[in-house]
Amino acid sequence: MAAVTGAVRVLLVGGSGYVGQHLLRRLQGDVGYPVVVAYTYNTEPLPAAPVTTTATATTAAAAPPPLPPSFALHLGETATADAVGDVFRDVQRALGGDLDVIVHLAANSSPAGCSKLSQPALDAVNTPTALVDAWQAVCPAALFVFFSSEQVYSGEASATPWNEDSPTTPPNAYARSKLAMETLLRERTTTATTTTAMAATQTSSQLTECETCCISPQRAVALRMANCVGPPAPWTGSGKFAQWLLGKLQQDDAPFDCFEDERRSFVVVSDVCDVVVELIAQDVQQQRQQQRPQQQQRQQLQDQQCLDCSACNTSNGDGGNDGSDESRFRTFCVGGPRALTRVELALMVAKQRNLPLQTSSSGQEKVRPVQRASLHWGYTSPLDLTLDSTRAQSCLLKRPWTQVSDVIGQF
Repeated sequence: MAAVTGAVRVLLVGGSGYVGQHLLRRLQGDVGYPVVVAYTYNTEPLPAAPVTTTATATTAAAAPPPLPPSFALHLGETATADAVGDVFRDVQRALGGDLDVIVHLAANSSPAGCSKLSQPALDAVNTPTALVDAWQAVCPAALFVFFSSEQVYSGEASATPWNEDSPTTPPNAYARSKLAMETLLRERTTTATTTTAMAATQTSSQLTECETCCISPQRAVALRMANCVGPPAPWTGSGKFAQWLLGKLQQDDAPFDCFEDERRSFVVVSDVCDVVVELIAQDVQQQRQQQRPQQQQRQQLQDQQCLDCSACNTSNGDGGNDGSDESRFRTFCVGGPRALTRVELALMVAKQRNLPLQTSSSGQEKVRPVQRASLHWGYTSPLDLTLDSTRAQSCLLKRPWTQVSDVIGQF
């Protein structure tokens, strides 16, 4: 792991969701560097006392730590950059300094739900310009980590496995909104846009023009996420598809349909947390290494009364990369080591948990394999989203991805 000195200030936007809760807990533990963290929620904060469910009561996980500061943040058609910026300022006051990292997890993650929304309503939540504007105005030096989706790919089996360089052809409204957010972040982290956006904040931040241009260019990362599996959420006890499967298999006389032709690279949530922890460590280390030379350069430019900033326009680095637009916006595919159909995952869960696959009364098979096309849910779902996550593994995880079979006992 990259060496980091000094507290790292992190905000999880949408930290009350499943992945957000696991990441919140991970950042409050021993990650190898000091972290102060806060999170936002849409409707209500996480419960101070963790909810005990049948699933959480049977897992060996220890109780989560006390909750960090929380802030209400509603991303909708009425959200404005000013309102979001006020939340960011409140967070920075609570954490005692400028944010180093914003991790954006909030979204309408239901493809069926997204297909029923108007375009403005969907954009306001899944492609929130107000959030990006506030980031650029209030905390432009913070790394912006966006949780995108594997569904930006078409899912055609002939093109698998999908990697960061594969063509993106999102097949439904949810996937298109995720790709639109990636595009927005890519556009905002180009040289011209970054300089303009930072200069626009000069009055509020009381920076000189030279100081503005010498700040590190804004950086964003999109994580194209596969479906997550793992233990129940630490505070609410909520789960994902794996918990739904387990519940169905535990019902004695209730056969259920499961797709046999839809493949996903299910990824263990603890691996996702480790990827983010390392991503933060690398970025913060790089930014702090160049902070001192930048401060010296600012002072020199001020002493020379440099007003046109021509000298600093050529020195914008991005923390150890080559300063190109592509290095300021990066993508990583984040998926497990083996793609599974839902039927295969169901059979794996049944075997690992020693659950019968037939009903006791009629002897029917509990898992009924069906084709995805046999169910009409109002949107197109990619069939094969097998991911090649080699880049994320080598750059961030730095170990083998965890096998889903190794964590089924934690569901």
